[in-house]
Amino acid sequence: MSSTNKYHFNVVMSCSGCSNAVNRVLSKLPGISNIQISLENQSVDVETDSNLNYDTVYKAIDKTGKKIISGNLNKQMTNNHISSNQIIQYLKNEPTLSLISGGLAGALSRTSVSPIERIKVIYQIQGLKKSYNNNLFKSIYQIWLEEGIIGLFRGNLINCIRIIPYSAIQYSVYQELKLKWKDRNNELGNGYKLIAGSIAGLMSVIITYPMDLIKTRLSIQTAKSLNLKIKKKLSVYEMILTIYKKEGGLKAFYNGLIPTSLGVAPYVALNFTIYENFKKNIAFENQSNPIIILILGALSGGIGQTIVYPMDILRRRFQIVDYSNKYNSILDALIKIYKNEGGLKGLYKGWNANMWKIMPSMAVQWASYDLIKKFINEL
Repeated sequence: MSSTNKYHFNVVMSCSGCSNAVNRVLSKLPGISNIQISLENQSVDVETDSNLNYDTVYKAIDKTGKKIISGNLNKQMTNNHISSNQIIQYLKNEPTLSLISGGLAGALSRTSVSPIERIKVIYQIQGLKKSYNNNLFKSIYQIWLEEGIIGLFRGNLINCIRIIPYSAIQYSVYQELKLKWKDRNNELGNGYKLIAGSIAGLMSVIITYPMDLIKTRLSIQTAKSLNLKIKKKLSVYEMILTIYKKEGGLKAFYNGLIPTSLGVAPYVALNFTIYENFKKNIAFENQSNPIIILILGALSGGIGQTIVYPMDILRRRFQIVDYSNKYNSILDALIKIYKNEGGLKGLYKGWNANMWKIMPSMAVQWASYDLIKKFINEL
């Protein structure tokens, strides 16, 4: 039995002339067995033999100048079995491609800077205490002395479990919105990029926030010098039960969600927009250079994080019970930190450690994301 591919596209077609143009282009492709175009549904369904892949059909439609809002591999069956080639073609489709690439890139980037991430969290939540006020590398050495090498990666497993869907959602939602909002010249303005990035950031926070809260609690519970009155070191399971039973049920897993969203949504928007604009303005032949991608990723992450950093401070404070009870609101927290912890310096506590984390982290993440996408596309 021969192999059959079925592809579905949503295409902007304003009149019968538009649909006829799409039909003419597709009819010229070898291997096309059936074309169904609906002006009412703005859809194009194509059935082909196994030798005609998704990318070829997509490019043919794109050449007509009609805007493709989305495209999906609908069915691809051979004797009721899915072949490896069919799976590969599915992986190349958006948003699946960005979902996979973003998730893997997020895990790689966070693991590479896990010790710095832990130090940053400790700096942010220690308030007026001077327990870890040495420089970054001395603080890492202090944790190593207190807890051993494992202490430097405390909370990294739960962080990776969180960061894979967190990054995957950001990249896939952003790319999907870009496909829907691009104009006839295949361009997207900065305003739309910022909105798309904000929506992507907000969705990723809402879905993964409980894991972020648990990761924060795990990362500071063994920091002896903080003296947070923690009687017993808890496992992930015990931490979940304790938060649920003693802090107000499911609602407790979203303590600090609002300040986190106010920080993450604009950060993701800025990160995506700045990175894409940087990349767009360098020579085309250098756009796939890993060294340049590392530099652009580091700069976009550093600039974006610096702008929204005070909200990241609040995010951590509201996640820790010892601190969340001290503040009546986001504004109250900002005022108290500013007055009691050294003014603007208090709102940027841990910024130095965060730059050591966020710049290499985003460098690795963007480079990994681009390389993984390139690898999958070349399969």
